[in-house]
Amino acid sequence: MENALWFFFGIIVANLISRLASFVRGYVMVRQVEADCLSLLNSAAHDMSFVKNMRKNALEGLVLTANQIKIQNNLDEYSFKTWKQLAINNFIANYPDKFRRLLSFNDWDGAMKHLQLLKEERNKQKS
Repeated sequence: MENALWFFFGIIVANLISRLASFVRGYVMVRQVEADCLSLLNSAAHDMSFVKNMRKNALEGLVLTANQIKIQNNLDEYSFKTWKQLAINNFIANYPDKFRRLLSFNDWDGAMKHLQLLKEERNKQKS
């Protein structure tokens, strides 16, 4: 009888350890994908910023009033900020429910700070 209890206790412990290991593997994978997605968003933002600056320079070369150029630049800036917030909102909305509460950001600036921390962690691990 005692052997049967130890057997079932072993099954329960093995099941718990297996679930914990599975959770940890999932968490590590999600964190890696998170860092990669944030890096991709950051690269896209840099590209969009470059295009925005090129557009600004092109507008200054056209025959437009200073006020028209300022309006266009404000619209571009607003569109860029809106895109960044929508990108992060979509990122969070599509983050796995199981791990969403572990996110430490809810806006673009927070996400970029988080990305910087992840990069620093990677660099420490490589060293």
